[in-house]
Amino acid sequence: MPDAVLTGVLAAGALLVLGLGVAALRAVLDGVRLGVPASIAVLGPAADAARCLRTRPSRGAARPTVAGALLLASALVRVLALPVLAAPLLGGPLGIGWLVVADAVWLLGLGLLDRRRLLPALAVEPALLLALAVPVVSTGSLDATRIVQAQSLPVGIAAPVAVVVLLVAAGALLPEAVPRPGRGPAGLLVSAALAAQPVAAAATAAVLLLGLGGPGGALPLAAVVIVLGALLVLLQRRFPVPRPRRLAGFALAVLLPLAAVQLAVVVALALLAP
Repeated sequence: MPDAVLTGVLAAGALLVLGLGVAALRAVLDGVRLGVPASIAVLGPAADAARCLRTRPSRGAARPTVAGALLLASALVRVLALPVLAAPLLGGPLGIGWLVVADAVWLLGLGLLDRRRLLPALAVEPALLLALAVPVVSTGSLDATRIVQAQSLPVGIAAPVAVVVLLVAAGALLPEAVPRPGRGPAGLLVSAALAAQPVAAAATAAVLLLGLGGPGGALPLAAVVIVLGALLVLLQRRFPVPRPRRLAGFALAVLLPLAAVQLAVVVALALLAP
């Protein structure tokens, strides 16, 4: 098996395994709230997946199934655009522009599920794009590998707000705009995408803003992604994400100004650097 294919398979497998961990943690937290023992609640995602597989697809299920596949593919594209084990599989001139492609695929899948949810999701994009611009401006490169190699000091130390904005926007707000999954294969794909997206967002922040990844950096990267993903889930339970009808206002009134100020600071520092 070629190295590139093996890397892709390993990255996809890690995304799904960590996504399963996210789903299990959510189930345990929900179980604690309802008084269900953790040993039983942790099996909830597996039971839901089994029910989805046993459910026969209804008429018109092709569209939500395609939508779920697109949502899951978006999270995978986000990971494959990063130098997780070696050079990113989705590199080339587009560089981290693949992350914009991942967002476009996510929005396409969301539109197929429910067009009314597109506006709140679109409102999240400006803040997310500004957060992604921070490592590009700081290192002067669109290439994810060069962005990692150029960070003698992690960009996230000088730009902690960008880390928070990226995690909240990509890992919490974009999934919140997605309607809750139903049954059948479509429900399973959507559930998998909702669990994988926080992991993909954590990996993006860890690589581009904390300088992790690349050859020999798989274990530290995995550890940080696990911590960030778990922290994101715990914070979502402590501070619930605004509902879709209020999500746009929160993104535009809170996240966008924070991301804009952070980017302005990074631009100023880059201009003042010798």
